[in-house]
Amino acid sequence: MRLPRRALDAYNAAVKQCGDGAERASLRALSVWLEANPDAEISEVREFCKTLLHTVGTSYGQSAGDAAYALRSLVADELDIELPDVDYAYEPDPEYVAKTARYQVEKLKAGDSDGFGKAISDAARYFAERGANDTMTNLGEHDAKKLGKRVLFARVPTGPTTCPYCLMLASRGFVYSSELKALNANHRNCDCRIVEGFPGMTVEGYDPDAYYDMWKHPEKYENENPQGQPAFEFTPAKDIKEAREYARANFDCDADFTGLDIRAVNEMNKSIAAHIDMFPELKDNIGFIGSAQACNTRRKNAWEEYYYNKNFDTYERLGKDEDFKRRQAKRAAARTVGKSHGEWAWSYSPEQSYPDSHLRGICMNKSMWTPKAYDDQIKSLRHSVETKFHPEGCDTVKSIFDHEIGHQLDSLLSIRSDSEFVEYHRRLTRENVKDGLSEYAAMNEAEFIAEAWSEYQNNPNPREHAEFVGELIMRKYKGGGWR
Repeated sequence: MRLPRRALDAYNAAVKQCGDGAERASLRALSVWLEANPDAEISEVREFCKTLLHTVGTSYGQSAGDAAYALRSLVADELDIELPDVDYAYEPDPEYVAKTARYQVEKLKAGDSDGFGKAISDAARYFAERGANDTMTNLGEHDAKKLGKRVLFARVPTGPTTCPYCLMLASRGFVYSSELKALNANHRNCDCRIVEGFPGMTVEGYDPDAYYDMWKHPEKYENENPQGQPAFEFTPAKDIKEAREYARANFDCDADFTGLDIRAVNEMNKSIAAHIDMFPELKDNIGFIGSAQACNTRRKNAWEEYYYNKNFDTYERLGKDEDFKRRQAKRAAARTVGKSHGEWAWSYSPEQSYPDSHLRGICMNKSMWTPKAYDDQIKSLRHSVETKFHPEGCDTVKSIFDHEIGHQLDSLLSIRSDSEFVEYHRRLTRENVKDGLSEYAAMNEAEFIAEAWSEYQNNPNPREHAEFVGELIMRKYKGGGWR
């Protein structure tokens, strides 16, 4: 049986209608409440938003779930498969709802009332539309028990844009056998629909091989994707100035790409943008992006001021002049910061108490990513994968920055100290890590996590270690216990 595209389009339209309704209802209710409570404390606004998102998300999400139930019934009838009647109920994750309210209310606190209203209504849409995918996978669990075998799902893109990460997941076909694996990239504004699969079933217009080709070779689809729809909305900058403006406007961070190849800079911006879309809190971990040399110059200035002020009184008592104070502060700062070494890129996540904590972020080595050196680094990158120094699938510039963002996710979610990770990593031998992930991953736990996340993002069929870390990160983020 071939599921007609018109049936999937009708399903998607029904889900979108639920999202539209949730967006309108939440914005209207929020406006009325704020007008009736002009002197409300931020804590009161936050609690109202928690209730609003839960109520609206549950109501419209249940309707989206009804659409999923109808699609599943249509497929079952066409295949003459008897499936159980299921009493299902959708409810947004309360912890994620609370986290969203806490995070978005900061916009109102900062005076951005319009941005706050849009963020809440967007969140309501997200929770409502998520009801479709959650219901589809929950129904699949019941169907598996009825049929006595696993039910597999596919991620089917339906919207006008599809991000690279979703293209990668869609390229795998009907392989997902659990809720986590099927939904692990259900980020904001995601139009992918989870479709339950049965033996002998295909979906019109769903071509995993085409999605794989677009994900692996985006340059072939500059204007359209395999379905004739616009490609991923990220537009590469024409020059360094435009790339810097994009980073500062979209990431709210300092950026200095002086001397870097624009191709490498675009891959950095693209990777960070995609990750912030999935993990909005990452934006708070990004204070600077650009060359490591530019970052170190800024770090030395920050540490110089710290040491100058710290030792000022002592040197005053000793009768030291201004030149001596500055010279000693510069030397101390240089020792603290050190020099850039031979890495392609690195991630910096200092303690909040450090004087350079505002420079946390991701950097690339300017000496290695100049226009003149770019092609040689691409060859070196491919060689590193061929020799298993880096993971399978990680032979692109993007994979380098996915690795560095893996470090940022480790910092954000405390993956290294997670008991499940500690137990998993403890039983691995060095050879097992080298063979099952990469030689670089065998250095320590931090590099294991970053290498695994990079493979999870870039290998269409991630191996065991990459899949474990990738799913742990998604599960822990979704659970909210790290906040």
